[in-house]
Amino acid sequence: MVVRLFGALDLRLDDFEERLVKTRPRRVVAHRGEQTPRQLSRDATAVTNSLLIHGKGKFDCSTPGLKAGLCNATNPECSPYVITVVPGKTYRLRIGSLTSLAALSFEIEGHTMTVVEADGHNVELFVVKNLFIYSGETYSVLIKADQAPTRNYWAVSKVVSRNSTTPNGLAIFNYYPNHPRRSPPTVPPVGPAWNDVAPRLAQGEVMKARQGYILPPPQTSDHIIVMLNTQNRINDYTRWSVNNVSYNLPDTPYLIAMKDRLNHVFDQTPPPDGYDSQNYDIFSIAKNTNATTSSSIYKLQFNSTVDIILQNANTMNDNNTSETHPWHLHGHDFWVMGYGQGKFDINSDPKKYNLVDPIMKNTVSIQPYGWTALRFVADNPGVWAFHCHIEAHFYLGMGVVFEEGVEMLGRYPTSITGCGDTKGYHMDRELIMALFLSLSLLSVPFPAEARIRHFKWEVKYEYKSQDCYKKLAITINGKTPGPTIEARVNDTVVVELKNSLLTENVVIHWHGIRQKGTPWFDGTAGVTQCPIVPGDTFVYKFVVDRPGTYLYHAHYGLQREAGLNGMICVSLPPGESEPYTYDHDRSIILTDWYHKSTYELATGLSSLDFDWVGEPQSLLIHGKGRFCSGLKSDLCDAINSECSPYVITVVPRKTYRLRIGSLTSLAALSFEIEGHNMTVVEADGHNVEPFVVKNLFIYSGETYSVLIKADQAPTRNYWAVSKVVSRKSTTPNGLAIFNYYPNHPRRSPPTVPPIGPAWDDVVPRLAQGEAMKARQGYILPPPQTSDRVIVMLNTQNKINGYTRWSVNNVSYNLPHTPYLIAVKDRMNHVFDQTPPPDGYDSQNYDIFSKAENSNATASSSIYKLQFNSTVDIILQNANTMNIDNNSETHPWHLHGHDFWVLGYGKGKFDINSDPKKYYNLVNPIMKNTVSVQPYGWTALRFVADNPGVWAFHCHIEAHFYLGMGVVFEEGMEMLGRYPTSITGCGDTKGYRMP
Repeated sequence: MVVRLFGALDLRLDDFEERLVKTRPRRVVAHRGEQTPRQLSRDATAVTNSLLIHGKGKFDCSTPGLKAGLCNATNPECSPYVITVVPGKTYRLRIGSLTSLAALSFEIEGHTMTVVEADGHNVELFVVKNLFIYSGETYSVLIKADQAPTRNYWAVSKVVSRNSTTPNGLAIFNYYPNHPRRSPPTVPPVGPAWNDVAPRLAQGEVMKARQGYILPPPQTSDHIIVMLNTQNRINDYTRWSVNNVSYNLPDTPYLIAMKDRLNHVFDQTPPPDGYDSQNYDIFSIAKNTNATTSSSIYKLQFNSTVDIILQNANTMNDNNTSETHPWHLHGHDFWVMGYGQGKFDINSDPKKYNLVDPIMKNTVSIQPYGWTALRFVADNPGVWAFHCHIEAHFYLGMGVVFEEGVEMLGRYPTSITGCGDTKGYHMDRELIMALFLSLSLLSVPFPAEARIRHFKWEVKYEYKSQDCYKKLAITINGKTPGPTIEARVNDTVVVELKNSLLTENVVIHWHGIRQKGTPWFDGTAGVTQCPIVPGDTFVYKFVVDRPGTYLYHAHYGLQREAGLNGMICVSLPPGESEPYTYDHDRSIILTDWYHKSTYELATGLSSLDFDWVGEPQSLLIHGKGRFCSGLKSDLCDAINSECSPYVITVVPRKTYRLRIGSLTSLAALSFEIEGHNMTVVEADGHNVEPFVVKNLFIYSGETYSVLIKADQAPTRNYWAVSKVVSRKSTTPNGLAIFNYYPNHPRRSPPTVPPIGPAWDDVVPRLAQGEAMKARQGYILPPPQTSDRVIVMLNTQNKINGYTRWSVNNVSYNLPHTPYLIAVKDRMNHVFDQTPPPDGYDSQNYDIFSKAENSNATASSSIYKLQFNSTVDIILQNANTMNIDNNSETHPWHLHGHDFWVLGYGKGKFDINSDPKKYYNLVNPIMKNTVSVQPYGWTALRFVADNPGVWAFHCHIEAHFYLGMGVVFEEGMEMLGRYPTSITGCGDTKGYRMP
């Protein structure tokens, strides 16, 4: 059966409890010895107040006895979760339960669900109206939006297996374009009877491994353990037990104790493999006065096959009940061999086992007065917990631990020590190494609580309708923009990138990340690595060493234009704070959008009969725009949810940090939010002396953080507008909705959107640049002088009849062999060894006249900078070859560095007088991307202190593609060996082969 999925949605089902637990430590008689438990409860009550669907629910705020201020029915955090679908489409719902107590049924009014996956394993398809799901389980179900599209429907979670007073959890199954907060016109389904075990058992019994995905279980087992789940009293404390033994965790982790033979830290007597089945009545109220506690574990023979029989019984409750228990096994999946009611018969019941196509799971339920049989192979060296997934039950002792093959493990990391008998345990054996390291690392700041952030991405083409026009876009895991990388300072980011573009290479540049010590992971094809060929997976690994807002995007051909981009948000380490306050933050990427493919655009630029890319058809705000004017109906879908306006939802009177990044291919933009001012506080990762703007001017490659307060009339929504500036564009403004909760997020503001500033007014753009200074307390003063000055004239040229962009009359060509490899291995033949010029004929070149430049050349040469030298770059703008006699705005981005923006000016830069007049050497802002205005100049300074090879180029896609860029090399001799994964093109084909 082939099913085309329109989308995958993730749901998490939870309960929310208030608990009253009275505890005090007591010495109790343990299993074969004495032990002090951490906490034993004389009385434990748990009242589940609400059921949450993906974090949202609603508790009745009119409940008697609630204190004022504890309940807010208008809080947006508790608005119903909305599952938005498009009529006629099929969705995969990935549903997981993390309830603390409740077993649940889940249904969507009027719809059936086809179960296709359980705990990561493919299921032979079966259809349910109600999905029964227990804490710790996950399922994937397919659901088709095939009901009447004029209304919404209820999604309902309900407690089953216990007589609960908890109200059902409700969400809205929203048929687009209905209002997502519009309640369905019907009463929510009441769901199945809480005490009807039959359909729950039936769901378990019908669940089989899917044909073609069956992993048959071993036909026999080596070890059978029957586990009776009982409620007990131990020294008057209520506990849960397995085979009359209540489990206590030791103070020293088992894994360390087993590996280092610390036998004294836990009970060495193994727990029992069964109970007195002949004489124990599972239907009678439990007495169990002889129960004990223990920290002993089951030691399993490595690679043996183990059967576990979970047997349920009555509790000590006066109402004479047996409970449902979901059991979860760490480190393994197991085969579910069978279920039954009543007491398990070890002689007859195994003959009923499913040994042909049992499903594999990691969590399974045992029904009241029933049994569940499972089988697994002990083939994973380690120490693994197996326990009831009801929080309170495991807390009260309902669990065991398995040990298998620990002797096969290597040395564990010392980071897992520090408790029990491991405090100072490794001091002697590591003291010499620690002293040695302390001498060598005294001056190196040690990252506190650094983590590894691991991502697996697949890059591929998919049809998208970002502005309602259907075209191919490059996506990451099906999305554009791609996932936001969120990390803390000193975290290591690892991205496994699979290229599924079929016919195109790809690389990703981590824009603004300096790549200290990892220049080969900068992600620049031809400069730092060979491109990733179709079908290959490349692993990027780098440290984010500074807080701030950064970007990532394709750096191959014109692929950035196709949507391969996203944002990187780096937070301060725990305990540190920004010099400004806000309630919430939002990330917004601004882009422009072409309807032609990247192939069409690149072919036009590369042709002798030059075909300019032209103005973009749309401006997108975080991947959404709208363009439908005059298009055929099959090309434009105005009701497509992909192109509904992006919504920035805010709560009145709260302050928001908007992290705004521009990854336009061509356009410089202004961005404003109707009726609101924005306070600029961060630029390219650096704190800015705060200043207020109505319009934020932002150029491709730049990032800003602005603070905005939701302080306008809360009864309406407002426009957020992006507009092309610095060129006379026909592109309509980009529109989003600044939504004041609880107004309808798709409700258009009652006003005409702001028209924004004049496209050709340079004055406010220059004023914003000049107003931007480093924040007091965060100033890193620049060197007061430089060792080298390079003046770069940006011009348009013709070379052999082809239109190109050039720097100092030299148009840049990328070599086939990456510079980093060529320079490191002295492959001097692969690129031009003549250095590019440090300037142009300033005396005789008229920047205001139409460019001719018939003598321009193309080159792959690079600037070789002295390591640790201070370099000044003067970007000088000039006229183009266009018939309308104009100069363009160019945003320039430097890889591997931040630079000080020393100053801006109009006209031709005067090297003798302008540094004295305009340079700010006191508190200049540091950035990685800066604009040079029409017929103007921009001066920047940086220190060449990062060993590697770094691109510096115009961030307009077509301009860099046509040669507007240079490359700097510095300190390459200081680098170690590069990873062979960056080879495979040019002269590196087979170069590293043994």
